[in-house]
Amino acid sequence: VLVLIPNTSEYWPTAKMLGFGFKRIAQLKGWQAWGFDIHTYKEVPDWLNAKFWANPTKKMKDADYIYSARIASQVGDTAKAFNYFAIALANDSLNCDLLADYGKALFVAQRSADAVKVLSTKKANCTRFTNADYSYLGRAYKALGDSLNADTIFAEFTAKYPALASGYLYRAELQTKFRMSSDEYGALPHWQKYIEVAEKNAAVNKSGLIEGYDYLGFYYFEKAKDKAQAKTYFSKAQELDPGDTFAAEYLGKLN
Repeated sequence: VLVLIPNTSEYWPTAKMLGFGFKRIAQLKGWQAWGFDIHTYKEVPDWLNAKFWANPTKKMKDADYIYSARIASQVGDTAKAFNYFAIALANDSLNCDLLADYGKALFVAQRSADAVKVLSTKKANCTRFTNADYSYLGRAYKALGDSLNADTIFAEFTAKYPALASGYLYRAELQTKFRMSSDEYGALPHWQKYIEVAEKNAAVNKSGLIEGYDYLGFYYFEKAKDKAQAKTYFSKAQELDPGDTFAAEYLGKLN
């Protein structure tokens, strides 16, 4: 693993990078290069060996469990990661950064109910709830089929981070899947808002834009009966993905 950290970064100081097991490889102009060799990751860290327990000053500290949990999670050692997370949280149950890391790891492991519990704890007790926290919490609710809570979280996400397209995408997809409005096309305003924001960086948001263009094309074709608008959106979708068979099918009907 190779990462570049700005010299001005307050979130990634040298002590934290060393704690994660990274080694500084090079000092560049305005940047530091750090490396972590996954192949040298030790399943049993040195400080877990029996010889260290003979010396009380060598015993694991809370920070050791936290760093071990994060590193184990990063290298895919889920069992050890969850064990270390549990120990670390038992010692510091309202560590906000730790709750965020644990919630993410639980979501990735498809333990959505546990992810909701952990991230909800962070939301209730920590002053800072990031866009990533909103993303994992909302998607965990969605995975559980809890569309109401998922929509509430995504609505808060877009209100707090209005410049991020992902919040609007999550809400549009949720509304499309669960049809939460009595209006058959209740997801329409959410797709429109997503497209408005996402088009500012179309390369990054390509897949979501294709989905949104197809939705709007279908709406204008089936509901609004506006063939010109339908053709516009289906053409945009096909421009981004020439292999979009859904758009191709409707463009065939429009030509």
